[in-house]
Amino acid sequence: CISELENSINAPWLGKSVVTFGDSLTQFKDLSGTTYPDWLKYITGANVINVGIGGTQIRVRETPTLSPSNDPEAYAGLDIFNMVKAAVSKEFDIVKNSAIYVRDNTSVQYNPYEVVQRLMSIDWSNVDIVVFFAGTNDWNNGKVLGESGSMDEYTTLGAINSIIKLLHSAYPHVQIYWFTPVVRNVGSGGSSSWGESTWAGNVQNSEGKTLLDYVDAIKSEVERNCVPVCDLYRTMGWNQSNFKFYFNTNDGTHPGRGFRYIAHKIASFIDANKTIEL
Repeated sequence: CISELENSINAPWLGKSVVTFGDSLTQFKDLSGTTYPDWLKYITGANVINVGIGGTQIRVRETPTLSPSNDPEAYAGLDIFNMVKAAVSKEFDIVKNSAIYVRDNTSVQYNPYEVVQRLMSIDWSNVDIVVFFAGTNDWNNGKVLGESGSMDEYTTLGAINSIIKLLHSAYPHVQIYWFTPVVRNVGSGGSSSWGESTWAGNVQNSEGKTLLDYVDAIKSEVERNCVPVCDLYRTMGWNQSNFKFYFNTNDGTHPGRGFRYIAHKIASFIDANKTIEL
């Protein structure tokens, strides 16, 4: 009995399965060698399956192909919409070939094919929660935010609507939770150059949008789908004054000390918004 009580306290989601979609902030490790999904598993006791891939966007950047011949074509096959589409359709050839191309023809220091293999192995009948944490690459690449209500997967808002429809139509039992991008600095000058002009809440992309514009649009669009969404940009407590504590000294995108804080935030948000007992 004591053992069961300890498990219920220290592993509150024991026996549950969580799938995490995202970009490098989901895939990459912090300074301790731990991803935020690893921290989430430690905090909750759940089986957490990390299918985040660095460099990907929510939207599809261009039409994917079975035989990618360049980086944009390959990454298009791995953008989050296409990862979800493959998971629903069980047609994995595009994502497999895209991952193999990225692995064999780019300088990335990770193996995206291993991520795709994890995606292919998921038994969706046993998945309880799906987490989406992405959007910073959509903004940084300066493409198309899109229109509210759109189903066009080549825009960020259209891809959000299409992803939720695909996933909930195929697996209506799954609880989806969405998380906006966190704060960041931009530019190649490192921490010595960080300031108002590099703070992504102030910087406009080629579309004339700041990262905060994307955060607000993503949050609003997810809410239109009646899916719980958390604004990590405003609620992590990270700002220009304490930014260097949570992020790597010369990396304004990846929170080298902050991944465990993200995991705690995600876990607490899900606990506060869950519709069934976990």
